[in-house]
Amino acid sequence: MPSTVAAGYGPDSSTILAVRLDGWHRQFQICKTKAPGAGKGEAMVRRTQQIVEEQVLRWQMERRDRKVQKPPKRAPPHVIVISNAYGSNANPIGEAIGNITGFKVYDREIVYHIATHAKVRLETVETLDQRAQSWIDDFLTGLFREKGFYQDQYAQELTRTIVSLWHHGPCVMIGHGCCHVVPRSHSLAVRTTASESRRAMRIQNLEKLTTLEQARKRLERTDAEREAFIRKFFTVHIDDPLAYDMILNTDRFDTRQAAQAIVDVFMKRFPEEVKPAPENGWSREGPEPSQWRL
Repeated sequence: MPSTVAAGYGPDSSTILAVRLDGWHRQFQICKTKAPGAGKGEAMVRRTQQIVEEQVLRWQMERRDRKVQKPPKRAPPHVIVISNAYGSNANPIGEAIGNITGFKVYDREIVYHIATHAKVRLETVETLDQRAQSWIDDFLTGLFREKGFYQDQYAQELTRTIVSLWHHGPCVMIGHGCCHVVPRSHSLAVRTTASESRRAMRIQNLEKLTTLEQARKRLERTDAEREAFIRKFFTVHIDDPLAYDMILNTDRFDTRQAAQAIVDVFMKRFPEEVKPAPENGWSREGPEPSQWRL
């Protein structure tokens, strides 16, 4: 069954958070808050923390099982990593990919929460076996030396979080430079984009803005912030086509079509990782992906 942690916004701008672990689904819908870029409600932060804590508990149980079973040494898994232009529908697409493949889905809020909370970040690493932890230390040392990544404390904590989530198993990760951290030999790197007019309309609709001009201004500000972040921390341009395996214009695809296109390419590259769920890969549990935030 899919094991998914995600945070999103409903069509009425209320915060929706959901977790699907070991076949059960729990959804929370809480007080209205502003969307990303306009401030977060305390309720969302608390719920995100709860979701992450539940996922850490699952990892701890899995580690105990591994100790009993003594599994053989295995290579790092293959994952899907997504860089998204604001308003390009990446989070609903990521959730849909999780429904098709059964992969865990880590959106921007989940990755950020783990990276910025020392206790959770430590638990994320320590629930891996010692062999994996040693490999991660060596990998990160080489990564910063060879790629010249920015090396302040947050950059190191963020990259360790991304690499640790990668090692926990096949997953979908969205945002925060994950496309530039996980090697292409072990990932399908996807950039979602769309026309400015379509992105602005999505932002206006989902964030309940009064005018399209407000949406355009928010889009321009968020695009600039993300470009500056990627350029500073990973020394690449966010729109460089050579930084990705696949660039998807979501003007041309709905959520399910886009998700299936990504999964099809992933299956061609890494066929051993994909085990489709029942019902042709679509779970009937949980909220419709198209109702989730940008």
